[in-house]
Amino acid sequence: MTDDVPAWPDRSSAGEDLARRLPMFWRPGEAITVVGIPRGGLVVAAPVAWRRGCPLVSWSTRRLVLPGSGGLGLGAVAPGGIVVIDPDQVRLQHVPLGTLLDLIHHQQLVVERHQRLFAEPRPAAIAGHHLIVIDDYLSSGLTMEATLRSLRQLWPRSITLAVPVGAQGVIRCLRPEVDNILVLISTEQPETGLGWGRRLGPVDLRQVLQLLQPPLGGSAGDAPQSGSRDVSPGSSTSG
Repeated sequence: MTDDVPAWPDRSSAGEDLARRLPMFWRPGEAITVVGIPRGGLVVAAPVAWRRGCPLVSWSTRRLVLPGSGGLGLGAVAPGGIVVIDPDQVRLQHVPLGTLLDLIHHQQLVVERHQRLFAEPRPAAIAGHHLIVIDDYLSSGLTMEATLRSLRQLWPRSITLAVPVGAQGVIRCLRPEVDNILVLISTEQPETGLGWGRRLGPVDLRQVLQLLQPPLGGSAGDAPQSGSRDVSPGSSTSG
C-alpha cells in the first residue's frame, strides 16, 4: 500500500498494466463484456477489452455535486433509477431536500443524454454476461457504488471490479458488491487517485467516441440505446 502518486504517464498505460495483471476468472467461450465508466474509465478499460478480445461498452454514471462546493460529492446516479446518497455530506453542506431532489433530477437527465451519446447497450444486450467494470480510480466510491447497483439489476453472471488505484477504505466497502476485485495500487488516502486523475487532465470527448467505435464487421455492445450521438459544442459531456 502506498500514497505516492501513481507513475503511469497516462490512463492507457494504466489500462495496459491492468490488462496484463487481470486474472482469468471465466471459462473460455463465456460471454464477457468490459464496462467503462465515462470518461476516464473508458480510456483505462479499452486496453483490457482489446487484450481480452471482449466488447467494450460505456455505462454512464453521474456524481451529485453542489455548485460552489469545491467538488465534494453528495452521491451519484446511474441508469435504472439508481441513486446513492452520502448523508454525512448532505448534512455537512446543509443541502435542502428540494435542492438535492433538483440536483438528482438534473443528473438523471444528463445520464439519459450520455446513454445516447455513447451508444450504451440496452440491458438485455449484456444481461447474464460476465462484466468487468473499470474506472480510472476510486476516491469516494460513490460513482462505483451506483454503477455496481445499476449493473446488478441486469442479473450478470458475475461482476469483476478492476481499477488501477483505489482508496483502501473504499475497496473494503465495495468488496461485498462484486464477485472479483483487482486494484493495482491501494492507498490510505482517497485523494491519491484523485490527484493522479487531475495530473493527467480531462479526457477529450472525441477520444472516448473513437474508443467506442465498433470494429469493422463487429459490434461494441449490441443494440445501442435509441437516438443519435450529439457532439455539438453545447452538449454536456463531462463525467
